Amino acid sequence: MNDTRPSRSGSIALFAAGALACIVAGFLVGWFVRGSGGDVAVLPPVSAPATSTSQHATTTTATTATPAAPELPKPADIKLAVLNGTTIAGFAAKTAGRAQGLGYPAPTAGNTPTTTDPTTVYFREGKRPAAQRVAKDLGFTTIKALPTSGAVATSAPATADVVVVLGATGT
Repeated sequence: MNDTRPSRSGSIALFAAGALACIVAGFLVGWFVRGSGGDVAVLPPVSAPATSTSQHATTTTATTATPAAPELPKPADIKLAVLNGTTIAGFAAKTAGRAQGLGYPAPTAGNTPTTTDPTTVYFREGKRPAAQRVAKDLGFTTIKALPTSGAVATSAPATADVVVVLGATGT
């Protein structure tokens, strides 16, 4: 007599194949319903609601705004010195003239020992915003505190709030 029932190992394989097909189908349906990752939104931080001792409910809405950039001083309020750290004769005078044309009052021009560093805008203590204004106006990107010793400190006029040292990329 022939038994037409499937074998036990065949039943297990058929069950495993069906279970795997259901898992794959569930994954694909979830993937398409949810999306493929798409955009991610970063929410602003939420502060804890204010506590109140009254009997009324308090609703607090947290709003975050991008803080306004600090207002930079006007060129007319900045004492500027431009020092030539290159081998290009007259480069500091030319740059100081350009600064004067932008409203800086009588910038000082001078020399400092030749440097291979990029053009740097140095500032005295408390004068970072002034250096940021100078860098923005003249198109320079490196801003640092004025060192207390060394060639730049020695070359910088004592009256200058901001000192530009024209360097290797001083064009």
